[in-house]
Amino acid sequence: MQDYKYTLFWSDIPIYFIAFALIYFIGRLVVHKQGRKSASVFMNQPINMISSVVLAFFFIVSFLDSIHLLNSSASVLSVLDYLLKPFILSDEKTYSSPLSIYAFSKEVIYDGHYYAQTYPRLSYGGAHIKDLSQWSGDILRLLVSGLWHSLIAVLCLFVIFFRIFKLHRQTVAWKSGFITVSILVIATIFSLELSAKYHLLGTNKVGGDVFFEAIKGIRTAIVFGVLTCFSILPFATVLGIAAGYFKGAVDDLIQYIYTTLSAIPGILLIAAMVLIFDVSILSHSQWFGSSEARADARLILLCLIIGSTSWTGLCRLLRGEVLKLSNLEFIQAARCLGASNTRILFKHLLPNVRHIIIISLALDFSGFVLAEAVLSYIGVGVDPSTYSWGSMINSARIELSRSPVVWWSLFASFFFMFSLVACVNVFADGLRDHLDPRVSKEG
Repeated sequence: MQDYKYTLFWSDIPIYFIAFALIYFIGRLVVHKQGRKSASVFMNQPINMISSVVLAFFFIVSFLDSIHLLNSSASVLSVLDYLLKPFILSDEKTYSSPLSIYAFSKEVIYDGHYYAQTYPRLSYGGAHIKDLSQWSGDILRLLVSGLWHSLIAVLCLFVIFFRIFKLHRQTVAWKSGFITVSILVIATIFSLELSAKYHLLGTNKVGGDVFFEAIKGIRTAIVFGVLTCFSILPFATVLGIAAGYFKGAVDDLIQYIYTTLSAIPGILLIAAMVLIFDVSILSHSQWFGSSEARADARLILLCLIIGSTSWTGLCRLLRGEVLKLSNLEFIQAARCLGASNTRILFKHLLPNVRHIIIISLALDFSGFVLAEAVLSYIGVGVDPSTYSWGSMINSARIELSRSPVVWWSLFASFFFMFSLVACVNVFADGLRDHLDPRVSKEG
């Protein structure tokens, strides 16, 4: 039995930070009555509840994939890898379609008597059945097994929700949350049941399981979006508010800085920095103890490069809003009462622009997730050894030109990316409506 030792990657830190922030936030809600009331108002909207549940599911998957263990053979596995170990050990030779027992392309096979060109059997998918005549019955058996386990799981959830949350007394939003949790649990159970014997979404060019690749891409997308948002937040917030409040020479200097940065082509800057990074790796291979550490460093670098040029949009928005707010009566009254600039900035201006920061970062998060796909498409994205939806879309570019078309890699990456981006946008829109003072007053 191999011994496992915990190891920390730099890209794990944003995931851990979000986890601790959520724990702190929930603790604050438990202590403060007003906070519970505000959170209850937000969660009582069904669409907010549904998006929150789906985002929580994505985050749990990425958190499990961010707990890395180093075994005695110097290979790094995450907890998610350990839980989904059958996926790792089920590689085929090349493409196979979803739930198939045969390879996607014909090969010349010797059956003991003569050579024939036919579709070879897969080494893993459907290896437990004799031939195609047993396929439909076996799929039905797995579906029935998944249905049975799903009914047990939903019944347990139903009991928990009624005992702890008293679902029969809750609003439509909480019932929508229960339905969403049940759907996610059912989908997970059915996926695991079918994936135990087949490749649920087929295999890619090198025979890797596409469903496993799509699941692993969740962490890359969340780390990419979150870390890039963290990198633009301090620059955009500090400089935007300072430019709008102090005006004059400070405003002119900050405008000059972000106008200059906006004039730099982002794609060319990213490509140049990635190429410099690759050359540095070749010259200093001793900097990284493993290929996983090198891929992690490239992911961090991409986030920092994009963040260094993407804060200008939010900075402009904050500058314009603060210019307007600084001329209102409550700011003038604070100045007349002798409030310091620091107090005005943090107690009066920042709370009134936080909704802009939240909605802008959320929309930027969606854009960064999509940007990763574009960067991988042109060859300057994450390391090829890193699982990502962008890499799947890049490989699908060639697969779609085949005849017949290999469509499942594109479908898997699009489905997961769409689910994450849509839920983030809906969640951010709900936060904007909840936190914006003007919307609250109108409500």
